[in-house]
Amino acid sequence: MHEIKNQMGSTPLKYNPFIEPLQVPIGGLFEKGMGKVQYIRVENRRKVYEYDNHLGNVLTTVSDRRKLVCSNQSFEADVINTYDYSPFGAPLPGRSLGALKCSDYTSLLVTEVFNDMFNVSSPPFIVLAPVVLPTTFGWYKLNTLTRAIISNNRLNVTKQGANTNNTRGVAKQFTVLAGKNYTLKFKHYASAPLSNVLFYYRIVDNLTSTVIVPQTSLVANNTMNPYSYLFTPSANATYRIEFYMVGLVNNFSQFRIDDVQIYFEEEIVNQVCVPTGDDYRFGANQMEKDNEVSGQGNSYTAEYWQYDSRLGRRWNLDPKPNYAISPYACFGNNPISTIDHKGDTLTAANITSREDLLSIIKPKNQKYLKFDQVGRASLDFTGVKQSKVDRLLRNDEGLSVVKDIVTSTKKFLYTATDQLLLVHNVTGFTTFGMLPLDNTGIYNMSNGGFDSGNLSNNPEYLPKGYDGHVVISKEGEWYGGEGRKSRAGIIFHELVESYERTALNNNYLDVLDAMGNVMKVGAHNAAIDRQRNWWGYDPDPGQGNFYHTHQSYTWMQLFWFNMKKAVPTAQ
Repeated sequence: MHEIKNQMGSTPLKYNPFIEPLQVPIGGLFEKGMGKVQYIRVENRRKVYEYDNHLGNVLTTVSDRRKLVCSNQSFEADVINTYDYSPFGAPLPGRSLGALKCSDYTSLLVTEVFNDMFNVSSPPFIVLAPVVLPTTFGWYKLNTLTRAIISNNRLNVTKQGANTNNTRGVAKQFTVLAGKNYTLKFKHYASAPLSNVLFYYRIVDNLTSTVIVPQTSLVANNTMNPYSYLFTPSANATYRIEFYMVGLVNNFSQFRIDDVQIYFEEEIVNQVCVPTGDDYRFGANQMEKDNEVSGQGNSYTAEYWQYDSRLGRRWNLDPKPNYAISPYACFGNNPISTIDHKGDTLTAANITSREDLLSIIKPKNQKYLKFDQVGRASLDFTGVKQSKVDRLLRNDEGLSVVKDIVTSTKKFLYTATDQLLLVHNVTGFTTFGMLPLDNTGIYNMSNGGFDSGNLSNNPEYLPKGYDGHVVISKEGEWYGGEGRKSRAGIIFHELVESYERTALNNNYLDVLDAMGNVMKVGAHNAAIDRQRNWWGYDPDPGQGNFYHTHQSYTWMQLFWFNMKKAVPTAQ
């Protein structure tokens, strides 16, 4: 058993005990601690572990294989697919990756040291070697007896001055790397009326004058002849290549060089991975993809709809229309905080909310509270005798409260959050806005009316289709006269109060007669009375000062807090 923590709580990952703890290094698309194993499916005869976030979006799929990392002798999970989505579920380009087929390809990389073809429009003369090499392709004369000029796209070398028995030629410096197999190629033309004139080339170390490529004879037959030579330096160095003629040179003795190049070749092995296609059927919102309709991840289907994830619009009319929004809208136009796996009902996507509901029930009885895929709560007493069920309800007031709510004809919603998306539909128009929790840390909205007169609990802000909505700060704490109060106690009180107001049409405050006697206990005091019978201890039920644990707030939160001057009391 391996436990993976996520921002919505924790869920156990049942994994092969002979495999190392699961690690999914995907660099941003999915990191350990940012998702949960929602389903284990069998796809194409292989077991696939599906990692979803709180919206049900499939982030990553891994197989039950393990891969050995040779560098540190550890194991990694075999990642099959990774996905990232735009709000309505369309895949983000470059951040979604399907299964890959990888192959190694060998290519030849050619690195040129230089390649001189002497293509210039204005023929320059080659000068003697200065301290800094000349810019004319880097070539220079060996001595003052040499005349060299680039003409007709070739480097031409003849004598300078009187006919003498001397060496005349040109040279060029270049750098080399140790261990590389270099190739020298060039073309050479030579003309020598006198037979005692010989033509050569060689390569020497420019610093030590050590001969690298020995003096080699070149043919003088009035033809441009190609030559090549291979050499391998033993160390990084600067070499010099020389072309020259030796003998009694006259006016008709000359040579030309062209296409002089030095290079080395290396074999480079590249791994090329090609996507084999999106072979996993499920994507955003745990729905099935219709890739054949509009491309990968651009169309989804469920029991009651088919919709385009790029537009956020369904193809058919909503079977349970919300008259405040378009019947073609998806997720109530709010795909960040709502889910709709079947395409007919919105439910808050918040696992913390479910854990809060479990917290008011005795731990041994929490097994009877079940949640479906979209978060709807129900009690399952299958196989339990009715007499035991009655006893459980008598001895566990939290279980009894949940039973009253889930069996009511009214529809309730509980949310743990610090900013609430409100849809305000009044006087014929609809407005949307993110509303931070005020200084009570609580909203308790009901179609049974206001609670303590706080206008933020206006029933017009109820999510469409719900009769009661309890919202409690996800990060806050409450303190009473005896110290920090139980979060579960706050949740218990607000749920009972919501039930009293919504299902039983009870007023928030007690109903008094003319003499001030209580004729009917209001929802607030009824919740207090019931809380005194709850198994969780609260010495001062229904009261408490709220403190938000975050030290930094948005400008909207600060504005809202400053507008609320009433005593912070958990109602």
